[in-house]
Amino acid sequence: RSNLYTAGWSKNGRTGCKEQDIQQLKKLTNPQIENKEFKFITATKMSAAAITNEGELFTWGSNTKGQLGHGHFNDVNEPTLVKFFEEEWEVIEISMQVEFSIVLARNKKTGKNEVFVMGDNVGGKLGVSLSGVKTEKKDTFSKPIMNTFFNDKEPIKIFSGPRGTIIMCKVKPFELIRDYHNEKCHKCNLNIIGNLIYNLENNFMFCQKCSDQDNLDNNVLVVKAPM
Repeated sequence: RSNLYTAGWSKNGRTGCKEQDIQQLKKLTNPQIENKEFKFITATKMSAAAITNEGELFTWGSNTKGQLGHGHFNDVNEPTLVKFFEEEWEVIEISMQVEFSIVLARNKKTGKNEVFVMGDNVGGKLGVSLSGVKTEKKDTFSKPIMNTFFNDKEPIKIFSGPRGTIIMCKVKPFELIRDYHNEKCHKCNLNIIGNLIYNLENNFMFCQKCSDQDNLDNNVLVVKAPM
């Protein structure tokens, strides 16, 4: 078990205690987090979040833009479970700013990572479009919304700044499911027969002959010819 301690100015619930000000560190005793083991904590000047070893996400503090993900815009004065993720998702990481949050979570059934956003989207800083999405307040999400841009990608790290976000994805440079057909060599423009040489720097494909001539032995992926 791990304990959370807090201190400071409690306006908007940012310390997770109902007291107005905490002059010395105080243990958070909310029943929701009792007996929980936490692996990650983070905070802004207005709010905070914690993730348990089981992938549960708790948030608290200022919530004027819905950035805590609870489906409303009321401040939250103690650590509260974000129920959206409870059933299907294991939360890996959260990156918080004063008015928005980015969450990286893994689907419990498929094992695939997805990116979720909540809070203020003015200027497009969440990286999602509001087209066709009904929101209680203009340019805001009070519940986590999946960023569908990453549906065919593998996000592995998230980061946010006051005006934007950045996501790191794992790259699969070339996938050969069964075999390849009618792929042309970038140099000789002939259909590739035999091994296919994939250049990871520029995404060009070469036949074995042209690869040997150009000494393409660094930063390449050799795809064996189909049997």
